[in-house]
Amino acid sequence: MKIRKKIFQFMRIFLHHPVQGLTIVMATVRGGFYILKYRLLSRGRIIIDFPFFCYTHIHISGEGRVRIGKGCSVFVNNFERLVVNTLTQSAVVTIGQKCSLGGGTIRCAGRVQIGNHVMMAANLLQDVPFGTSLSHCELQVNSQFSDIIVGDHVWLSARSIVLWCSSIGDRSVLGVGSVLCGQSIGNGYLLLGNPVRRPLPIASLLQMKEGAK
Repeated sequence: MKIRKKIFQFMRIFLHHPVQGLTIVMATVRGGFYILKYRLLSRGRIIIDFPFFCYTHIHISGEGRVRIGKGCSVFVNNFERLVVNTLTQSAVVTIGQKCSLGGGTIRCAGRVQIGNHVMMAANLLQDVPFGTSLSHCELQVNSQFSDIIVGDHVWLSARSIVLWCSSIGDRSVLGVGSVLCGQSIGNGYLLLGNPVRRPLPIASLLQMKEGAK
C-alpha cells in the first residue's frame, strides 16, 4: 500500500513538474549504481539500502564497515560529494534512514552513528585527532578515538564540526561553524560556538519567541 502511494506521488510530480521528476529518476539510478558498486567491491562491508537518491558523487573508502539506511539523499553543495573514510578494519559508520546528506565528510577509526532524518550540510565528523599521522595498525593499538553519536531529527549546519567523544540528542541543532568536542548533549538543544558552550534549550527559545509577539 505504501509503495503504491509513493508511485502515485511520483507520477503526480512527474506530470506536473517533468524536469523535477526526471531529476529524481536520474538520482535514483545513480544511487542504484552506488549500491551495486560498493556492495560488490567491498564484499558486503559497505551496504547502502534502496532507495538511495544521489544527486552528486559519493566516495567511500577504507577497510571498515559502512551502512546507509534506505531513503537517504546526497545533494550538491559547495563541497560537492559525500565522503566516508574508515581508518581501521574495526571502524563502523552507520547512517540512519531518510537522511539528507549534503557534502558531509566522515573520518572514522572507531564508531560514528548517525540517526534517522538527520540533515547534514558540508560538515566534518571525525573521531581521531586532527593531523594524525598514525598508521592504520597504530590507530587500532592506540585508542585515541571514541564514539560519535548523533540522534534523530538533528540538523548539522554548514561548516560545523563534530569531534571525538561527542554525542548529540534528538531534535537538536548544531549551528553554523560550531565545533563540538568531548561533550554529551541531550535532546532538543541549540548548540553554538567554537567550542560549543552552554547549549540553549530550543523549547525555551520558542516560548520566548511566542511571548515576544
